[in-house]
Amino acid sequence: LGLTHHEYAWRQMAIEWGVIPLRIPECADVEELWDRSVDAARESGVVEPGDRVVITAGTAVNVAGSTNVIKVETV
Repeated sequence: LGLTHHEYAWRQMAIEWGVIPLRIPECADVEELWDRSVDAARESGVVEPGDRVVITAGTAVNVAGSTNVIKVETV
């Protein structure tokens, strides 16, 4: 899955092989981003309760190139 609030990023991911793009609202902080991302994945039917997901994000949310966190979470 690739999650973004940017239309252009969503369109780019849509043409990448193996990527399922999802749009989510812009988030104020990384905790909100994690919650919305897992919720969107669950609502899309791609993940189910008990699945394990890996989330990459940046603590400086909405800053390109700031990815510095990897989180493994059970849905």
